[in-house]
Amino acid sequence: PCAPVTPPPTAPRAPRSASNKEEAAKVAAELSALTMPVAVVKRIGRGAAPEATLSSEALAAVHRVGQAFICYATDRVIREMQAEGDGKHGGKKFKPKSGAPLPRKTMSADHVMSALSAEFPAIATKISTLFSDAVPQEYRPEAVRLLEQLRAQQRGWNPAGAEQ
Repeated sequence: PCAPVTPPPTAPRAPRSASNKEEAAKVAAELSALTMPVAVVKRIGRGAAPEATLSSEALAAVHRVGQAFICYATDRVIREMQAEGDGKHGGKKFKPKSGAPLPRKTMSADHVMSALSAEFPAIATKISTLFSDAVPQEYRPEAVRLLEQLRAQQRGWNPAGAEQ
């Protein structure tokens, strides 16, 4: 029989300063406030790897990775929106008149797909293929766009073919 494997000894860690501990605790608290339902994480995990069984530790890790990715992707989308806003005002940052509120910006699928295409082209392609109905027209695969054009032509086609 195989001998049990023991983990290698870990090097002692240098004690963190009080400010670093407080900062780490604050970040952990902020991330833990952004939770996804465990059932959703399980469903995504099972869908991605139906032949594997996910332990509770694996689910927790996938959950944290999902949180981190969403935070990162949202940051990229915000940067995309800021760059778009800077471009609309002649390359100058938009400064409202004193007392006027900043224009409200809402994230759209265009912003998300633009950021994903720039940062993760393979993921953007996969998303546009799997969810072609949810992404903007310019991000849809060529085959989907051609099928949509064909359907539009068929709707406009007169089956009788008679000129009146």
